[in-house]
Amino acid sequence: MASIRRDDEDWFEHRLEIFRNGYMEFGRTLDRVDNPLLPEDLGLYFTSIGDMAYAVNFLRLAAIVCERWLPMTPASVSMSIYNARGMWLYTNASYGRKIVWQDQHLELGKFYAENLPEERKLLQKSMGDRLWQAFHRDKSEVFDDEGTFKTQ
Repeated sequence: MASIRRDDEDWFEHRLEIFRNGYMEFGRTLDRVDNPLLPEDLGLYFTSIGDMAYAVNFLRLAAIVCERWLPMTPASVSMSIYNARGMWLYTNASYGRKIVWQDQHLELGKFYAENLPEERKLLQKSMGDRLWQAFHRDKSEVFDDEGTFKTQ
């Protein structure tokens, strides 16, 4: 078996693929929000808690796989949001501060960990901070200083 793959009925909604060499890939589609009950069209946005939870859970899965089948193997993780032009970051403090991404893609670059199971929390905090900084904020508001994901 070369890989395990899980798709939703609509392949672009959620996709997870794990290869036997340890390579893992997760993708999902961000939805445009056109709600007639809202005073404005929200368009394409990344929700601070809801969408970041997908990245956090993917890193949890990757840490479990590394701990079980690839112990002490360094890991390289990248996070990209493709077709992000016009997207904005929706946070609790977004009101009146809607900074829109101008480039076609938002690529946060690579993040490295010598031991992913031990460094996962700091890695996810680094990813969150870099995403928030792309939208002119100092740091992510959904992680504490130790990298614990805050869902409230």
